[in-house]
Amino acid sequence: MLIRHAEIWDVKAIADLEEASFPPSDAASYERMDDRVRTYPDYIWLGWEDDKLASFVIGLRSDDEDLSDEMFASASLHNPSGRWIHILSVATATDLREKGCASVLMKRMLEDCRERGLEGSVLTCKPHLVGYYERFGYVDEGVCDSQHGGAVWHQMRIRF
Repeated sequence: MLIRHAEIWDVKAIADLEEASFPPSDAASYERMDDRVRTYPDYIWLGWEDDKLASFVIGLRSDDEDLSDEMFASASLHNPSGRWIHILSVATATDLREKGCASVLMKRMLEDCRERGLEGSVLTCKPHLVGYYERFGYVDEGVCDSQHGGAVWHQMRIRF
């Protein structure tokens, strides 16, 4: 798998994979993805298999210790010198799931962010994914206040 950061010409592939991976209430629109890629491409890790986007991890830097719903809505909340990386989205193409694509990208993201001197990473996930993120060293902080997509979310954190 070729791993690289996002470029502007990747927006359609990223938006298409996001749409295929999440219910409409959770998925970011094409316009939001375009805004994210233009604002913080170095915090979007892409995994390519041949000419196909296999998986991605999208994060935003912030000094806020907790992930907020506003971060999903506005790329302008990215702070290039923020202490935390907030993971907004992790997705893998349906036919490549269970093959470790997202795991490879998560490990790369964590390694890159450690090397950049960040304090840690925060994400929110649905209850059935808590164990998946614990494998990377994230600690479940319990159900959080997020109303994103009308779902129940757990906030998870890893300190570097």
